[in-house]
Amino acid sequence: MDVGVDGHLLGNFAMVHVADAEHGAALEMPVTPTVTNPHGGLHGGLMLTLVECGAAAIAVRATGSTNIVAGDLTVRFLAPVRIGPARVVGRALRVGRRTVVVQAEVIDIGAQRLLCAAATVGYIRLDDGAPPSPSAPFTAPAP
Repeated sequence: MDVGVDGHLLGNFAMVHVADAEHGAALEMPVTPTVTNPHGGLHGGLMLTLVECGAAAIAVRATGSTNIVAGDLTVRFLAPVRIGPARVVGRALRVGRRTVVVQAEVIDIGAQRLLCAAATVGYIRLDDGAPPSPSAPFTAPAP
């Protein structure tokens, strides 16, 4: 996954954008010994990272804006991702002028698409729906 910064930590996880036959655009990462916990499943913190990155892509597609930040994230771990790759699929549940709510699921592709986690991620739009001005300093939207 290209995050726009050479050597960025997220580049180490080999996340790639893929097309999912059931859900459309998705994000996935391989499950290798370097990203597993002592029990052989994808480390929970890395699964959260995958969820947030995948949900962010959904929010960006839904709003047409990259000027968003995560405001909250709730996840339920349902099963370990042991085979992989781990894939995030989802959809925007609500797209407002200032907020976006995304439902995301992590599935283990190699384990017959086993549902491993379910999450809801809320994003805040920093641009209030208008294109950002490259010369203007950032100001938070009025409540």
